[in-house]
This record gives sequence, structure tokens and C-alpha cells, in this order.
Amino acid sequence: MANSDEFPELYFEDSSGNMPWDYQGWGSDMGGNWTLREWNSHGRIIKKGEKYIEAEGIVRRLFSVGQTVPYDIFYISKKNGKFRRIFSLYKEQKSRSRALIPYLEKILLKKDLYKVNYGFIRNRNCVEHAIQHIGYEYTISMDLENFFESVNKEHVSKYLNEETIEKCFILDAPQQGIPTSPLIANLAFIDCDKEIINTLEKNNIFSVYTRYADDLVVSFDNKKDIRKIISLITKIVNSAGFKINKKKTKIQNIKNGRVVITGVSIDKKSAHPTRKTIKKIRAAKHSQNKKSLMGLNEWAKCKLPDQNRKKIRELMDKELFKRELRQVERVKNEKIKKDNEFVDDIEFVDDIPLLNGKYTEWHEKGQLDINGKTQKKSEGYYLNDLKHGKWTTWFENGNISTQGSYIYDKKDGEWLEYYMNGQLASTMNWKDGVNLDYDELCDFPF
Repeated sequence: MANSDEFPELYFEDSSGNMPWDYQGWGSDMGGNWTLREWNSHGRIIKKGEKYIEAEGIVRRLFSVGQTVPYDIFYISKKNGKFRRIFSLYKEQKSRSRALIPYLEKILLKKDLYKVNYGFIRNRNCVEHAIQHIGYEYTISMDLENFFESVNKEHVSKYLNEETIEKCFILDAPQQGIPTSPLIANLAFIDCDKEIINTLEKNNIFSVYTRYADDLVVSFDNKKDIRKIISLITKIVNSAGFKINKKKTKIQNIKNGRVVITGVSIDKKSAHPTRKTIKKIRAAKHSQNKKSLMGLNEWAKCKLPDQNRKKIRELMDKELFKRELRQVERVKNEKIKKDNEFVDDIEFVDDIPLLNGKYTEWHEKGQLDINGKTQKKSEGYYLNDLKHGKWTTWFENGNISTQGSYIYDKKDGEWLEYYMNGQLASTMNWKDGVNLDYDELCDFPF
């Protein structure tokens, strides 16, 4: 295919704002109609669904300039065997598209009142997205099928004028590969975000909802709400002209280990790199792929956006404090059982529980041990509300999950992690809350 950088006059407007095919005589050898291959050689492709023109005396399938668009298309294979279609703009077209980004960002920030989306937004990232879900028992992740291609002009008509919409849409959609498409898609889903949040509140589902581009995530505490949440969100999404990819719907429980959200692993207090990321780091280190290793190490640091880091930490502390208060209310409203709660007495200071002594937590519906009692979930010691001393956690089948020691709420010494079948998964050495083995893993060997 011809390179637009070598022949820019062939594809772009002249000083009068006209394209080459706007002038009389252009393509006159065939009455202004060319074959698909001939249009491709001039940097244009045929629109989807266009029918060829039958010309008298010419045994060829011809198309007019109105049936074409000046873009190139290529395909990227996906894991499911299908292909992702990517539109590639030429240099000047891409520059014009990028020039619209500041305007679209301004519109999005003004119209998006709930601020639940973290994808393709300046000063936001997937780590900030994931930590919004810390402190909840259950997490549902849902994926929008063909998100960009599902957006139509009506979705954004109340935010943008017709001229801007025409510049951002190709074949009636903000196609992947166009610089403005992520912002257009975010604008199109604002109403759905609002409806989902309001619907969850109306149904008394205490939860947090966020979105990262086409990934919808809801975290909550009541197991009985799982089916209701999936049903409500699916109904809202379908009514707006979008579709949920059921094959990618995922339900996670923090009791089974860390929850993975948009490639970031979270526990009850913070964010971490996933096991998949750590395996990739090992592989890159083994193959001495410096470029890949640098990128993976940076990703594994789970950094928050620089401008928001302090603010986000403060908000996290406040949110975790609120969740602790909710737990206090539960403890106060229920009878504290000696075998099922704290062996030592719980002291309350300004309505906040100050834990000291041995602590035992039990699985809600785990298997029974030989004495007919529910299996333990975790057991260890607190000192002035801080984990201090030996701690052990168990799977619901009774096998040990993790085992190690804390010193003033920070992991210290050797920690063992096990698979559910009882086999040892890994041994890590910690010092003052820092994983020494992981730090060594991330050192560059060059």
C-alpha cells in the first residue's frame, strides 16, 4: 500500500480544504469509479456493506469515492482465536484526531459526575481502580463485548456536536486505533454508570462499583446479592445497546486469597503484583530481556498516579476506618462467643475495638473437623490492635494456607504459602514488611 508520508498530497486537504477527488477529472479514466485494489493503492478502503457498481462495457467491480474511507485496517489475534480489528490513521489524520483530545477530556470531566471510571483518564490508573475494592468479601467482574464497536452516535449526541462526532466516528463507531475512541466510549457509558450506581442503592446493595474501560467491577459483602447484581447490571447494559460477555464474568471471594482486578492483586489492606506478573519477571530475567524486565518491574511496583497518591492514601484510610466501624457494630449487636471470637476480652476506645491477645476466626461454612467443629480460618496474636507474633491461615478444607510471624503488624522472618491440597507453594523471607526475595527478584542483572 502507498505510504502517505511519501505522497501526502494524495490523501489530504490542500490549502483550499479540498481533497484530490473533489476536483473534476480526478479518476476520469473510469468515470471516477475504481476497483477495490485500485482504491487501496491510493490509501482508501471500501466501507462495510457497500455494493459495487455495474458499468456498461466494463467487466469489473467498481466503487465510487463516496463508498470509501481513507484509512488502513489490520488485525490482531486474540486468545479466543478471533481477531481484533484496528484502524490505522495516516500521519496528518492522526494529528487532527489527537488535537480533539483536550476538548473531549474537558467534556468528559464536566459530564462524568460519579467519577467511577479509571480507564483512559488522565491521572488515574488500574492500581487506583483496584484499591477501591479493598475491604469487601466478594467481587464480581464483568466485561463488555465489543465495547467500542457498540457505541453509536446517539450515545454521545447530547455531549458533542455533529461536526465533532463525524470526526471521531468511522463506519458509525469510534473504532479501535483512533486516538479519540477511548474518550468517546467513556462518554457513551456515563448514563450506564449512573444507572448502575442508582440501581444498586435502590436495591439496598451495600457495594462499590467502578469501571476500567470495558471492565465493570462490583464489590460487596452479602453473598446473597451475587445473582441480583449480575441480573441488574446485565439488564441495564442491554437496555443501553451494549452487551455483557458472559464467558468473562468472574466471581471472586477474598477468603480464597487475593482478588485480581484489572491485572492488580489486592488483599484486605493493599495492592500487589499478581503471581502471573512475578512469573513473567522470572522469565524475562532468565532470558535477559532487559526491555521487558524494566517494564514488568515498573508494573509490579503497583504505583498510584503521582498527583493523586497522597489524596488516595488518605481516602483509603478513611474508607477502611468506616468499614472497621461497621464491623464494630456487628460485634456489638451480636453475642460474642468465646470459642468463635476473641479468647481475651475486647476493649473499646471511642467505639473502636482495641485488640489484644489471641484471635481466632472461623470459616462460615467450612468442613467440620474430627470434633464436629467448624474449621479455623485464621489464628494469631494482637498487641494494641497490631498483629504481633505467629499467625496461621487455613483453607476451608482444613489445610494450612499461610504461616509466618508479624512484628507490630509487619511480616517478619520466613513465611510459607501452601496450595489447597497441602503442598508447599513458596517460601518467602520478610524484614519489616518488605519481601526480601521479591526485591532480589526485581534487581536488574545487567
